[in-house]
Amino acid sequence: GEAVAPYRRALALEPTLPSLRSNLAGALSLSNGDLREQTALLEQAVLAHPDDGNAWTNLANAYRQNLDLSRSLEAGERAVQCAPSSALAHNNYALALREAQRWDAALQAAETACTLAPDHAGMRSNLSMLQLMRGDYANGWLSHEARWSGSSELRGNRPTFPAPTWKGEPLAGKTLLVWGEQGMG
Repeated sequence: GEAVAPYRRALALEPTLPSLRSNLAGALSLSNGDLREQTALLEQAVLAHPDDGNAWTNLANAYRQNLDLSRSLEAGERAVQCAPSSALAHNNYALALREAQRWDAALQAAETACTLAPDHAGMRSNLSMLQLMRGDYANGWLSHEARWSGSSELRGNRPTFPAPTWKGEPLAGKTLLVWGEQGMG
C-alpha cells in the first residue's frame, strides 16, 4: 500500500517507464485497490510492451479476479509464452485453467510452477487442490500441508497441538489425533 503513492507520482513524471504501470497495478492488487484501475493499467502496459511477461502475468490474474475467464486464459497463455521461466506466470495460468475446468492443462501449469519455485508454499497449495480434485490423494495430501503457509486464508492459523506431527512411523502403543478439516478429516 505504501508503494501506491510513489508509483502514482512516478507515473505522472515519466509515464513511459517500462514496468511502471504493471508495478502500480501490483501494488494496487496487494493493497486491495480498485480492480478496474489495475486492469486498465495492465492493459496499457501490455499495449506499450507486448512482450512484458510480468504485465501479462498480472493481467491474467486481474481478469480472473474480474470473472473474465476467456481473457484471463488468453493473458495467461501469453504470460507463459513471454516468461517461460516465471513460476508466477505458470501459477496464474494454472488458476485460470482451473476456473475453466481444463484440468490436465491446469495440473501441468501448476506442476511447472512448482518445479520452477519448489519452496513456494502458495504454488504448492494450489497444486495440492488440483491433485486432490483429480483423485491423486498420495501427492495431493502431501502437497496440501503447504496450505498452512501458502493459503492466504489459513496463513499463520495452523492449529498447535502438544504432540509431534505424525510422519508415518509405526503407531503401536501410541495415540494418533486425526484433525477433521474441510469435510476431509
